[in-house]
Amino acid sequence: MLGIGWIAVALAAAVLWMLFYLYLLHILEFFRANGKSWVVRGAAALAALAGVLACGNIWNLEAAVLLHGAALIGLVDLVNLIGKAVGKASGHTFPRWRKVYRSGVVPLAATVLVLGFAYWNMETIVETDYTVYTPKEIRPEGYRIAMISDLHYNTTMDREKLEEQCRRIQDTQPDLLVLCGDLVDENTTLEELQEAFEELGQVESTYGTFFVYGNHDRSRYRPEPNYTEEQLREAIEGNGIRILRDEALALSEELTVIGRDDRSVSQYGSRKSGTELLEGVDTADFLLLLDHQPREYAEDGALGFDLVLSGHTHAGQLWPVGWINQLLGVSDVNYGYARFGDMQAIVSSGIGGWGYPLRTSGRAEFVTVQVLPEG
Repeated sequence: MLGIGWIAVALAAAVLWMLFYLYLLHILEFFRANGKSWVVRGAAALAALAGVLACGNIWNLEAAVLLHGAALIGLVDLVNLIGKAVGKASGHTFPRWRKVYRSGVVPLAATVLVLGFAYWNMETIVETDYTVYTPKEIRPEGYRIAMISDLHYNTTMDREKLEEQCRRIQDTQPDLLVLCGDLVDENTTLEELQEAFEELGQVESTYGTFFVYGNHDRSRYRPEPNYTEEQLREAIEGNGIRILRDEALALSEELTVIGRDDRSVSQYGSRKSGTELLEGVDTADFLLLLDHQPREYAEDGALGFDLVLSGHTHAGQLWPVGWINQLLGVSDVNYGYARFGDMQAIVSSGIGGWGYPLRTSGRAEFVTVQVLPEG
């Protein structure tokens, strides 16, 4: 499997290099450079290689720009090939198109437009509302749950913007606020960590604010973390936020919230099974499960959980990542609402993003869920 992976990487790098090389050669020829000159070809080849190497870390902004550019270069090349075939059949050479094509302006303009949209789409945070119904006996007015996941502070927002989003959440008058993981990550400084939870801790609700760990919060992907797990815990709990780490908590006589540790913890220890989480829990309650990664949903549904809230996927963040994840079964749900037996599930695209402030798949959002009794 490792050998196949390296072969796939090598093939992808070769295709990427060829796209960059031909594109640069077209531009040089357009500006009257001698495309047959070894100097011109060598310069184009070296520049193309530099572009490929810059894509080595796909979570760098430079890589995101170049990969989008490469995809659009390939798309324009495909259009050009189709145009050639049509021209050959019809006897029309499309001289204006040929001139525009060789100038390289089409993929460049398209890249600017796509990435401009991606930035706007990430920066424009929407409120996404769901209403779910339960046959269980709960109060007539039900419960309003506000949810944030995948903030990755401060990739996409500073303190002022986070404060604005917290005010918007406060305006929904939630009964509880749930933080479903990856609120911070490896790039968050200790100071940023503290200010993020200071702002989140100011949201008022009937039952309080609850946090479950994601795979990034504890900064385990960085050799020298910016903060310790103890500093993270102190920042969360010091602002009145309750951490639920494989723990169930009855909020009322009819509502219990259960928080799972992230499944990535299996690399460092273990987390409780769904069966263990339900030990001592009154299953007549409405059972709200918080689990960062949308996995094991069929098992959770069979155990009797009523509603599970997750994040993690970012709805793909950059197309076609979400589609590929769905195809490969990386997550049970990539985004939105789904049912697994009697259990309902909602997966948020997240209020922020990881790596760079770009999003071509899904919207940046916070979620509200109104839970009402049937009938």
